[in-house]
Amino acid sequence: MKANTLATTAFLALLSSSINAQDASLIYQNSVGSTVTVYTNNGYGSGFFIEQDIIATNYHVIENAYNVNVGFNNSSSKYNVSILAIDAYNDLALLKVNGTSQKPLTISGKQTVPGEKIFVIGTPKGLQATISDGIVSGLRNDQGRELIQITAPISPGSSGGPVFNKDGEVIGVCVMQFKEGQNLNFAIPYKYLNTLKTKKKETAKPYTTAPPAPKVTGPAVKGSGSYVVAKTSDNLSSLSLDYITRNGNETAFCFTYTNNSGNNSMMTIWMDNYKLYDRNTQQYYSASHINLPGVDAPKAVFDGESVRFTVTFTNLPANLTNFDLRESDCTETAFCFSGLSINNYTKSSYTYSDIVKTYELKNQGKLTIFSRYGSSGDINFWLADNYTGKLTRYITNSSYSPSCGDEGALTLTISEGSYRWRASDEKYNWQDTKYVTANTCNSISLIVK
Repeated sequence: MKANTLATTAFLALLSSSINAQDASLIYQNSVGSTVTVYTNNGYGSGFFIEQDIIATNYHVIENAYNVNVGFNNSSSKYNVSILAIDAYNDLALLKVNGTSQKPLTISGKQTVPGEKIFVIGTPKGLQATISDGIVSGLRNDQGRELIQITAPISPGSSGGPVFNKDGEVIGVCVMQFKEGQNLNFAIPYKYLNTLKTKKKETAKPYTTAPPAPKVTGPAVKGSGSYVVAKTSDNLSSLSLDYITRNGNETAFCFTYTNNSGNNSMMTIWMDNYKLYDRNTQQYYSASHINLPGVDAPKAVFDGESVRFTVTFTNLPANLTNFDLRESDCTETAFCFSGLSINNYTKSSYTYSDIVKTYELKNQGKLTIFSRYGSSGDINFWLADNYTGKLTRYITNSSYSPSCGDEGALTLTISEGSYRWRASDEKYNWQDTKYVTANTCNSISLIVK
């Protein structure tokens, strides 16, 4: 596998320039100690104390996570949490923090109205304890669920953070933004949290250190077994080998790649010629299946995003006690692990199918970007505000549209969804929104009309 860093420059301000200094500083001073960053194996989000030992956040922040803890936004300490209650429909979750307590934030009893001043504290793009301001721009209804539309800037990582009124009282929970619009941000009204609080469990259910799994029935498969590895790549701290799991003659290695560049730089990852080297027998084994695209359409990993994938081998020796995972010559951009041994790792109770399903790369589509214009230099391209790459060639045949992976086009593999994009050269600028459909080659053509 390879990883490319696609550099860009981004300016992220901790305080919006339009904030009233007295209101903002007072709210910040009184509230930041009761806000947290929620860390998971999938990324991070925001949260806040609603009771001395209970934290509110968004359900999607912790959804499908198997390792969750929180850190105070004014401290470097981290604490384990347990799940108390979940409301998937309204995208809310309550977490019980273990080993510490904090003063809860004050909840508003007033009616929220359009036009009122609001403030948000969270961890946008990994920047802890960021405060921004805006107004309530509308009260919306989304299929029976109420939402508060706000203009305060939020970004990935803000989800789960508190929204305050001008008196420093919480009126809602940050939940989402529309990337294709300007300042189209939304919060969940606090009343839904009040309802969830009445349904919290008497006994908290701790998060495990392994993927959630259904109950397994029937006899174990001969030669099966799963092992918790949690080892970082020799070359890249952004890649970890999480599990080795075996089922008969198949052995799957389960990885997580995380882009923590923090500067709106997209990473692209792909896999080439992955092999296992058995040091005991000095024999190489080639991967039979790689759940990751190749170099012609690499997987895009946005800043702050984590991607899981698997590499499967068949007919490996039963006794894997001294082996390496190697790609090509194991240069600094290759994903390699040396000195591995199943004997060194903890046995997991989860089965092969449990873990492999958790690490499937699902709902992926390909996006190819090409230009029919090229008279004023190279064209730089951004996707979802992440610098994606540069087009140095253009298509001269007006009747030809390149397929994904064709020469002359920039091709990526990305998750299904709607993306705002922009492009520019020395003379022209382009921008629009593109919906990428899974299992399809989607295209963006840059032309001058």
